[in-house]
Amino acid sequence: MNHLKKRTVTIEDLYELKSVYNPQISPDGKSVVYTVRETKKIENAYETQLFMLDIETKETKQLTYYKGNNHSPAWSPDGKWIAFLSDRSQAVQLYLLAVAGGEAEALTDLEKGVSNPVWSPYSDEIMFSTKVGEKAVRVEQNYEYPQPYEVERLLYKSDASGYLKGEYAQVAVVKLKNKEVTFLTDGPYHHSVGCWSPDTNSIVFCSSRGENPDLSLTMDVFILHRDTKKVTSITGETGYFHQVSWSPDGSYIAYIGNERTYGSASMNDIYIYQISNQKTACITAGIDLEVGDMVAGDFHFGRTAAGIMWGRNEEFYFVVSEKGSVGIYKGNVNGKLDPVFMDNAHVYGISVLPNCEEAIVAISTFTHPGDLYSLNLKTEELVKLTNVNDSFLKHVQLTEAESFYATSTDGIHIHSWVVKAAATNDVSPTILEIHGGPHLMYGHTFMFEFQVLASKGFNILFSNPRGGRGYGQAFTDAVRGDYGGMDYTDLMAVTDEAVKRYSYINEDKLGVTGGSYGGFMTNWIVGSTNRFKAAVTQRSISNWTSFYGVSDIGYYFTEWELKADIYENPEKLWNHSPLRLAENVKTPLLILHSEQDYRCPIEQAEQLYVALKRKDKEVEFIRFPQSNHELSRSGKPNLRTARLKYLTSWFKRYLKQSQ
Repeated sequence: MNHLKKRTVTIEDLYELKSVYNPQISPDGKSVVYTVRETKKIENAYETQLFMLDIETKETKQLTYYKGNNHSPAWSPDGKWIAFLSDRSQAVQLYLLAVAGGEAEALTDLEKGVSNPVWSPYSDEIMFSTKVGEKAVRVEQNYEYPQPYEVERLLYKSDASGYLKGEYAQVAVVKLKNKEVTFLTDGPYHHSVGCWSPDTNSIVFCSSRGENPDLSLTMDVFILHRDTKKVTSITGETGYFHQVSWSPDGSYIAYIGNERTYGSASMNDIYIYQISNQKTACITAGIDLEVGDMVAGDFHFGRTAAGIMWGRNEEFYFVVSEKGSVGIYKGNVNGKLDPVFMDNAHVYGISVLPNCEEAIVAISTFTHPGDLYSLNLKTEELVKLTNVNDSFLKHVQLTEAESFYATSTDGIHIHSWVVKAAATNDVSPTILEIHGGPHLMYGHTFMFEFQVLASKGFNILFSNPRGGRGYGQAFTDAVRGDYGGMDYTDLMAVTDEAVKRYSYINEDKLGVTGGSYGGFMTNWIVGSTNRFKAAVTQRSISNWTSFYGVSDIGYYFTEWELKADIYENPEKLWNHSPLRLAENVKTPLLILHSEQDYRCPIEQAEQLYVALKRKDKEVEFIRFPQSNHELSRSGKPNLRTARLKYLTSWFKRYLKQSQ
């Protein structure tokens, strides 16, 4: 029998792959609506459409056809309507689609658009977020009559939105019968949509309403009583709380968050607020469990956070990140917590059926981009429901990752993986990949970049050094104040163990790359050792002293992560800055950076480039226009593929890898 020989991945396959995400179960449990995103080459844009699947028959039909982005579907509780967001007008608006059939109808026409639709329990209103005030802009835009930008706030720019101009997110509702929009919040604060009380007399929202939100950096949970307009806070301005959910019987409000005890390294907990006695309990207190999806990836951008999903008898479901996997737990208001589904996989979407015995989950692995599955919550049996990438997988060979542990110098075990090159030769160059955050984790999910590099003949080595999530609070916190210390030691231990363990890894053909914190660490590595023969630093940090003032998070992130500031201990900021080590660099370095990156601004790359070039080091600098910190994940498709071409060609040049 003749078997079709599969080819390896190419960079152009970005335009062949589809992402299926955000499954939403119908109230009767018989259908699921979900979103499929494609990357369009000619349009140089993304297109998302809504689909509906009959769970019993497995029949699928497309619901939207507008050649743009249709997303965020939400069923009405009576099962008659599907609300969704679409950019078919100038701004993203809320649309309504009858399940019985017909054309989609616009419910809103707001200048700044809307986001986060949430149905009322009676199916007669939809709550959503919208922005009010002068629109945020990116100053690099070329206007015929440019205007000065007046800065008044400490927190005045955002990597996602640009330069802020007094624009605040507010919560509003729209009535289905007459499309009347009513604002529930106001004032110079950002508000995020929460949930409705079962009787619709109250709503919950989250907001930072402290005296100076730019300094407090808290997010609190509030109850708004609709008849009296009274607003009550159920948290104490001490932490960052979000993803609220009211129990079906009206007795409890659940939310996720933390007390900021460890700054940005604080693990999330689940809190339960009891309405009757107005007392709050931290359900996950004392349990070293990472609540939420903390996987670092480059494919499923825009996925919706799962939050807390109520079941029966005061039970609820939620997702956790643990040792590179994202799975499902069940809990109850008394603090009982049990794993439901924990596998070597990434559960990046979940919707629980009304019977609480089954869920529809979106799952990705190293060698599967992702599909929807029916999951039996008691037996863990999985039944595949979609096949969005089957035509691709029939012709393309994806490369599996093998897990191992390395022991750092202080005895801590570092979870690591290796992806063997797809080429047939026994010994291939190896690239150490370092994730960003640093408080994220690499895990069991599809990584397009890794598959591209493996197809080009490179082994991929990646790990979760201290600072990463999924291994307990102490592990996550261990990097703070020690950037370039034991985290660097961890990565060298991982490299040493891989060279020792795998005969196909050649010590003399090592490369290193990473983005954001991974870019910082790439810079630190090449300034500290010459063992790597090529390096690519992406959206990196090179100078903590200037980062403090130029990043959209610089002033507080630096204080949290470095445990220092520019006033009392500027020497510490400089001591942890890779720019200080620039004269030591002998490794050929390629610098990739986006011009509109406000998280790690491009001046970080400029400083490093000039310092290296001034000393006649082997360095090149590529600038990506119209791109922010998210270039590798959700940037313009042509620039995403260009980035991968620069990345692979640099390693081919200096690791002497023939294609």
